[in-house]
Amino acid sequence: MSIKQDRPQRTTSCCVGIDDASSYNDAAVALPVCSRTFKPNKNQDSNLRRHIKNVHNMSPTMHPRKCKWDSIPGGRIKDDKERKERTRKSKRLWARKTRLRRKTEEAALVLCTLSQAV
Repeated sequence: MSIKQDRPQRTTSCCVGIDDASSYNDAAVALPVCSRTFKPNKNQDSNLRRHIKNVHNMSPTMHPRKCKWDSIPGGRIKDDKERKERTRKSKRLWARKTRLRRKTEEAALVLCTLSQAV
């Protein structure tokens, strides 16, 4: 028996796709065609697509490539107006978070100085 056969295989009931591009779960993904498992890591999707294309000569449309626009609601920016709108929205969010953080830091500083004075 070879070493590979002695190792227990981790498999899940999931198919070839992972819903969220930004996260991967603890379980390995099993390819239904050949039952090969792919360990969960940041290159899992790429390795899976390459295996499907090279070994099985199948089109990788079963498991499409993900891009940065998949995580953005509404997808790719279409025109200048939409780009400016998204930029303004992002800046407003950053300003709100920064203001809140500064207020928290100032309140903590005041409490610290009051506790030292007592």
